[in-house]
Amino acid sequence: PKEAETPKEAETPFKEAETPKEAETTKAETPEEAVRPPKDGESWSAGSKMWQSPMPVMDFQEEMRSIPITLPVLADPGTKNAALLAGDWLTQLERLIGDVSARAGIWWKQVVELTMKRYREWLQAPPLQRLYIKAPADEELPKGFDRLRQRVSSMMLQAIPTAIKDEVISTRQLSPQGILFRILRVYQPGGLSERSETLKSLTATTPATTAKDAVESLRLWKRHHNRASELGASLPDSTLMIKALDRTMELLLNKSQQASFRVSTFRLQYEVDVNPNDVVVNKLYEVLLAEAELMVTEIGR
Repeated sequence: PKEAETPKEAETPFKEAETPKEAETTKAETPEEAVRPPKDGESWSAGSKMWQSPMPVMDFQEEMRSIPITLPVLADPGTKNAALLAGDWLTQLERLIGDVSARAGIWWKQVVELTMKRYREWLQAPPLQRLYIKAPADEELPKGFDRLRQRVSSMMLQAIPTAIKDEVISTRQLSPQGILFRILRVYQPGGLSERSETLKSLTATTPATTAKDAVESLRLWKRHHNRASELGASLPDSTLMIKALDRTMELLLNKSQQASFRVSTFRLQYEVDVNPNDVVVNKLYEVLLAEAELMVTEIGR
């Protein structure tokens, strides 16, 4: 029996020797990391028994596309329907800037939303208070898009009129939101001037001398009609809008008996002159536009 117990006694020192070694390792590592106070942003990891620094903010520089993208040129502020054209220009930017990098579309949407909110505050503010309303600062926008912000600023500077470009450079408003805020202030989409011009365009038209001019005039009329709805403006009386549409096509219909007959038949069928309303106005626009486009095709033949 004594000889059988000898191996157990021999194994014991090895086990006892391991225990102090493990204790020394734990004793050496744990207090050094756990006892010291954490640095800014650090969090304790129970698995590695260490303080871990926060993940750095990614700036997506690697996602920038190398293919150059050119923005459409913004019309001069003195151009007719400048506010309407500025709105169309901003609509085009959404897709073009969204193609600059993988997350440029999300970033640009946030830039536009915050800048438009500041612009609405500027529109509703008294004249003196407007002087203190500025474009959103870089700190108010998502972090980590420095290269994207610089790329979009360069693209916008190449697309805006010289007068606006010189002004944003002189005032050092070279961020995308600074340039956009200045454009909104100059063109004032949704302002009193655009509302007045839009409603006036729905009732004041001139006779078109060619079929091509008629198509362009009718489509522009429809754009003003849609814009008035976007602005929440009260549309003019349906009778006035019908007269404006008739005035655009009167010279051309007098020259084409077939087109004049088809339009007259439509007017009788839908009681355009008896019961004018918004639905009838839209249908009359579609009929007149179809006739004008048909005239363009026939002349082309």
